[in-house]
Amino acid sequence: MALRQEYFIRSRRTLVILIAYILALAIFKWLLGIIFSSIALRADAISTLSDSVMAVTAFVSIYVMFRFKPSKTTPYGLYKLEDLLTLSLAALLFGISTVFIIWPSVLAIVKGYTPNKNFILTSLIAFSSSFISLIFAQKLKRISEDLETSMLMLGAKDLEVDSYVSMVVGISIILDAILGIPLEGIVSIFVGAVVIVMAILGGRISVLNLLDAWYDEALEKKIINIVLNESKLLRVRQVRFRRAGNLIFCNIRLLAPEELRLEAIDDILEDIETKIKKEIDAVEDVVFEVEPLEEDVVVCAIPIASGSGLDAKLPRMFEDAKEIAIFEVNLRTGQIKLRRIAKAPRHKNIRKRAVAIWRFLMQNDVDCVITNEISDITCTLLEAYSIDVYMAKSDNVKENLEALKRDELEEAEKYMGQA
Repeated sequence: MALRQEYFIRSRRTLVILIAYILALAIFKWLLGIIFSSIALRADAISTLSDSVMAVTAFVSIYVMFRFKPSKTTPYGLYKLEDLLTLSLAALLFGISTVFIIWPSVLAIVKGYTPNKNFILTSLIAFSSSFISLIFAQKLKRISEDLETSMLMLGAKDLEVDSYVSMVVGISIILDAILGIPLEGIVSIFVGAVVIVMAILGGRISVLNLLDAWYDEALEKKIINIVLNESKLLRVRQVRFRRAGNLIFCNIRLLAPEELRLEAIDDILEDIETKIKKEIDAVEDVVFEVEPLEEDVVVCAIPIASGSGLDAKLPRMFEDAKEIAIFEVNLRTGQIKLRRIAKAPRHKNIRKRAVAIWRFLMQNDVDCVITNEISDITCTLLEAYSIDVYMAKSDNVKENLEALKRDELEEAEKYMGQA
C-alpha cells in the first residue's frame, strides 16, 4: 500500500491536469455544439463530461482510501468505497445517457433538427478531440495500473472509447452536411449507447466486488502451487478471495500436522505470504487459518518391561523400560502394525536420558507415547515438540492400543513422577 501511496503522490499533479483537460474539453464541445447546432457534438460533450466525473470521483476515492488507514472497525480499510462510488457513478451515467443523449437524439430525428452551421470547424474539433483524448487515455491507463484502482482503469477505457466515438462523430458531421442524412442524430444515439454499455460493465464489476462474488481459478491454482512449493507439510483446504477495486484479499485455510511446532508454522507462513505478494502484485493482504491435520495413521511408542509384541507389559516409569515398541495405529480401519522394537536409551544423567529418549522418538516420527508414569523432564520435553503423552489404562500393550483407537486414554499431566 505504501508503494501505491507513493505512486499517487507522484501522479497527483498529472491526474489533476488530466481531469482539468477532460472537463475543459467537455465544456468546449458543448458550447460549440450549441453555437453551431451540432447535436452529435453535444452528445460527444456529455460523453466526455462523464469521463471527467469518473476521474474526479476516482481521485476523491483514492485520496480517502490512502488518508484513512485500516482500523478495528474497518480492518480492510476503505477499499470498498471505490466499488461503491463506481456503482453509483455507473447508475448516474446510465441516467445521463438516457435523458440527455439518447432521448433528445430520438426526438431530433423524428421532429427534425437545425443543420450544422459550420460542419468543417465542428468536425475538426471532433477529430482533434479524438487524437488528444487517445493520448491522455494512455497516460491515465498507466497511472491506474500503478495505483491498481479499477475506477481509474474504467475511466481510462472510457476515455479511450470516447476518442474513437469522437472520430465517428466527426465523420458523421461531415456526411450529415454533404448527404443531408440525419447521421448526427443517429450517431448521437450510438454515443449514448456506448456510455450505457461502459456504465453497465463498470457497475457489474463493482456489484461482484461488493458481494465478494469473485473467483479466479488460475489465481487459486497459482497460490496453491506456491504453498505446496514452500512446504511439503501443509495441505491447502480452501482458498477464498475478496476483491476491492483491483486489490485482492486472500483467505487461505491450511491443514498442518499436529507435531509441527507453532514457531515453524509461523516461519513457513511468513515465507508463503512474501512469495505470494512478490509474484502476484494485486494481492494486498493474506490471512491464514491453520487447522490440525487429523491423520488416519498414528505412530505410537510404548515402553516395554517384559514380554513381546501386543502381549508385552509396561514398566512403572517410562525411563525404566528395557525396550521401546513402535506401533502404527490406523484410526480409520483399526489396524495395528508393529513397526519396530528397539533398545531403550539409557543414561545415568536424568536430563541427558530425557534428551536421548526425545531424540529416539523424533527419529522414528512418533506422534504419541503411552506410559504408566513419566518424569517431569521427559514429559515436558516431549510436549514441547508436540509428542502427546497418554496415561496407560493397564499394563498390557494391546489393551492400551485398543483404548487409543477408541479415544479413551487421558493425556498425562505435566508432572507424572520422578525418575
